[in-house]
Amino acid sequence: MLRMPISIFSTDEQVPLDEFCVDIIIKHQREDIYHRNKIKAQLSSYNQIFANGKNKRIILTGQAGSGKSTFCRKLISIWCKGEQCSKCESSDKTGNVLLESLDAISDEKALLQFSLAFCVYAPDLVTEKTLIDYLCHQCKNSEADNASKSDKLQKVFEEQPDKILIILDGMDEMCDTVPPFLSDLMGRKLYPRITVLMAMRQFRISELGLKTVHDVLLETGGMSKTNALKFIKRIIDLNKHHMSMEKLCPLPQEEEEFLTFKHVPLLLLFLAHIWCHDQRLPTRRRDLYKQILDCLIIKCLIKTGNTYTPDIRDHDNMTMRKDMFCKLYLDSACMAAYHFLLVDKKGRIPEERLMSELGDNSKFKLRALLDCGILSQKDVFSPLRRYVSIKFLHLSIQEYLASMYLVNNEDAFQTFLASLKALNTIHKYRNLLISICGLDEQKGHNAFVRICEVCDEDPHVIQFRQGRDDDGEIKYSLQRLNLMYMECLKEMDSQGIVEIPDIVSLEDEWYATKFSRIRSSTSKSLYLCCVDLNHDDALNMSGMINLTLLSLCGVTMSETCSRSLCNSICCCTQMRTLVLEGMTLHDHILDLRSLTNLISLTLDDISTSEKCLCSGISDCTKLETLKLKLISLDDYVNDVSRMKDLTCLTLDNVTMSLNCSKSLCASISNCANLRMLQLEGIQLHDGILNLSRLTQLTSLTLNKVKISDECNKEMFGNISSCTQLERLHLAFISVQNGVLDLSRVKDLKHLKVCDLDNASNLYKNV
Repeated sequence: MLRMPISIFSTDEQVPLDEFCVDIIIKHQREDIYHRNKIKAQLSSYNQIFANGKNKRIILTGQAGSGKSTFCRKLISIWCKGEQCSKCESSDKTGNVLLESLDAISDEKALLQFSLAFCVYAPDLVTEKTLIDYLCHQCKNSEADNASKSDKLQKVFEEQPDKILIILDGMDEMCDTVPPFLSDLMGRKLYPRITVLMAMRQFRISELGLKTVHDVLLETGGMSKTNALKFIKRIIDLNKHHMSMEKLCPLPQEEEEFLTFKHVPLLLLFLAHIWCHDQRLPTRRRDLYKQILDCLIIKCLIKTGNTYTPDIRDHDNMTMRKDMFCKLYLDSACMAAYHFLLVDKKGRIPEERLMSELGDNSKFKLRALLDCGILSQKDVFSPLRRYVSIKFLHLSIQEYLASMYLVNNEDAFQTFLASLKALNTIHKYRNLLISICGLDEQKGHNAFVRICEVCDEDPHVIQFRQGRDDDGEIKYSLQRLNLMYMECLKEMDSQGIVEIPDIVSLEDEWYATKFSRIRSSTSKSLYLCCVDLNHDDALNMSGMINLTLLSLCGVTMSETCSRSLCNSICCCTQMRTLVLEGMTLHDHILDLRSLTNLISLTLDDISTSEKCLCSGISDCTKLETLKLKLISLDDYVNDVSRMKDLTCLTLDNVTMSLNCSKSLCASISNCANLRMLQLEGIQLHDGILNLSRLTQLTSLTLNKVKISDECNKEMFGNISSCTQLERLHLAFISVQNGVLDLSRVKDLKHLKVCDLDNASNLYKNV
């Protein structure tokens, strides 16, 4: 049985996952053999499901994460415990039935009527010949061999079918091939008198081509707002002894129609709980959290009698308070929730999925998150860190919780001040300072002033600015806090790292001073993300001879500034990583020939002179990673064969002429050390991509690649030579008489093939 930690500070306190609440609704139930008595009612007893043995085929449907597997495990758990079931008490006032209550639900001891009960994960049946074979393997009995166990089970199935319950979970997670015996079982052709409950999403029934016969169709309703609040209350109750939770995180009452700003700590507390124990969320757990957060965050309406302020939009019909920080933190809590819900297996969030999930107001909400300091532009837009890092979110949640605790606990605040004085630095606590300012006008201001005094900071650097709008509402200026943070970056210069956020245009005097210091520094890394460079000499890098990393992402430059960059970048001979994305160089020549130590190069949507750019890339012979996206190579030959250490090559929507494609394909074929090759949205014309020489290749992606029929046939034939392949993705390619033979590719772990034209013979030897 799955269990999850319930304590934020300890993993010892855990509760079974199946104790959480799901709402099961009977969608329709068969009354006789000729027609169905269609009803839609809340489940109130197990007898409604099993009908004292009369219902032999039961289908449990519902959205992903709505509680299907939880309900299946609960059924088998109750049967294993042999609990005595009594009649059900009435459901709660919202009409929801709690799984805890179902322990005591049965009119006729419905679950205990079965002598044998099996809970089977359906995808495990794919490799089995019969259901009996699989069940025999699962029986833990060392004294009997499989043959004798099979005989005994077969006899029970034939002589006492009414006493057997089989629960098939995960039917919708099966591949496209369903074993014949499983289809017969669902269609009541096999073991018609045995009770079978199948859990799956309904649309998968037709996708798998299953012909089902069922007596009862159940639908899981997931978590209600009431149940979600009860779950959160359990977390708070079990953590009261760690801090003053009642004062820190007031719990909304069930009858409250609106959640207010005071409940935001509760939301962030829950997110902290998720982070502490589920950094890599499994799909089912993530879906469970999403239901809770849908109730607690997406439906969090802030009720106020005031009108809207001009800079706060009414999105998703939410009535927002005019307090700027209220808006920022509520939207940030919402964004933070979806960050956790959208993480992939590496703990990162694809930006396009994030934007899609947030809908029409995604940019507005993202702006709120950035303004809160939870994320920086570099984290969101930098090509080096394309995915938003969960680490930043984790730190921000900790800092927000810490700020609430500090301003309400004088002893803790004194300890914090003592630490600051000992460290004599504040830049590490930037997000914490912003959080303190946003908590409460008077408390936040007083705390901030005391921090200034302890750190002996210059008032014009450390102070924050207050302004009042026409209605007299307080609006804090985050800009001043960010300027304070940037001044603190002087300490970071000694470590060779310079970071410029996107607060104001760089034409300001403050930034002019900043860049003059950058040019004369010994910095090794420089990140510029989504800023305007209007100073003509802002990016004169002739003095930065120690620079090893340069990342310019979404940088807007004047023509003179771009000329300065292109003319001076050749001086950075120690550069090892160069990332340019989403910018124009105003037709100035970016000459890379002098960057002989470059090992990683990313050019994404760059407007410059193609001739010199391509010749410069070919001269970077030490490159290990090369990514070209949304650029044009035109008629200029690009040779990568001289890059003996090249291990990763990506060409995404790169425009090439006939001559260029032939030369490039020939040179790729000579990159013997290449391990990852990704070609998307390109036209290779008659270029011959000989993969037989790429014996070290572990990942190959060919997506929307246009190539001649003859070259295509040869390319597919050579894939079999890539015996080290672990990942193969083929999509939107025309296949002419090509054969994909993977019999020699023993290490293949991931194969994705979709939307291939004329692929009738492709899979002959797969």
